[in-house]
Amino acid sequence: ALEAFSDTLAFGAKRALIEGMYRIPEDISLTGIDGTSLALYSVPSITTMANDPLVLADYTVKMLLELMKGKSKGKIMQIEPHIIVGESTAKTNGVVTDAIS
Repeated sequence: ALEAFSDTLAFGAKRALIEGMYRIPEDISLTGIDGTSLALYSVPSITTMANDPLVLADYTVKMLLELMKGKSKGKIMQIEPHIIVGESTAKTNGVVTDAIS
């Protein structure tokens, strides 16, 4: 499996894998991170990890207001992402059987 740092990089990785004659997801699973809508329209669609934009906006506004009022000096925000399963990942039994070097 290949986890790209972003959906955009996953598109590039997909192209390189296809040019290298790898089949997605039969030979290798591919995922990205961002939750971009383009990932859904790719063929095969890219599995991606996304944050809920409404939750992100809510936390951001609350943090900004605390900063403006002097109630906070900033903090690290952690939001639980969710996975949008696309066609680029194969179903497995949890056992890794091969790796690309």
